[in-house]
Amino acid sequence: MSKIPYVVAHRGVSAFYPENTLVAFQSAIDLGVDWIELDVVTTSDNVVVVSHDTTADRCTTNTVSLRNKAGIAEGAVHLAQ
Repeated sequence: MSKIPYVVAHRGVSAFYPENTLVAFQSAIDLGVDWIELDVVTTSDNVVVVSHDTTADRCTTNTVSLRNKAGIAEGAVHLAQ
């Protein structure tokens, strides 16, 4: 018999930590959630990136297209504080 309803952490514990980050996911695990929902985007060379958006504008201090692997490889994406 399955447990209903399931407790799902949307993008991890995104109310307290940056969404779709390891700390948000670990917090969800520590809280004992049933599922963690996350989003993925693929870059132009098919690298999978965990992010809700195709750009880093909303969650970072830089404007970077996540489909542009060069921006990611050069470390251009920094989480906003």
